[in-house]
Amino acid sequence: MKAISTKTLLDFFTNDKESRRISKLFKEIEKNKEKIFVSKYTLIEIVYILEKSFELDKEKVYYIVKTILEDRLFKVEDSNVLEKAISIYKSENKDLLEALKEIEYQKNKISEIL
Repeated sequence: MKAISTKTLLDFFTNDKESRRISKLFKEIEKNKEKIFVSKYTLIEIVYILEKSFELDKEKVYYIVKTILEDRLFKVEDSNVLEKAISIYKSENKDLLEALKEIEYQKNKISEIL
């Protein structure tokens, strides 16, 4: 299995020239019946960069992350947790890291944050 970097994912979604090259690479990986590992940290970085550097709104960022989570080519670390977090991100207007922490607090039955 191969892993994908933040830069490569960003190039795929934002750089037309690189997007074509990366798309060909994805097709080759898929043809070989392999998967691409996506770290949860990579997704956190993607969200941050798309919001801050590319100034995309939450709806577009949500759509990009949802696409990654749902694409069979990708094996996303903690995908169930990230599914919940991206929903909180969109519906409760929190950043992704806050949403991930909220899920961890709930899972660990945290009653108060100091």
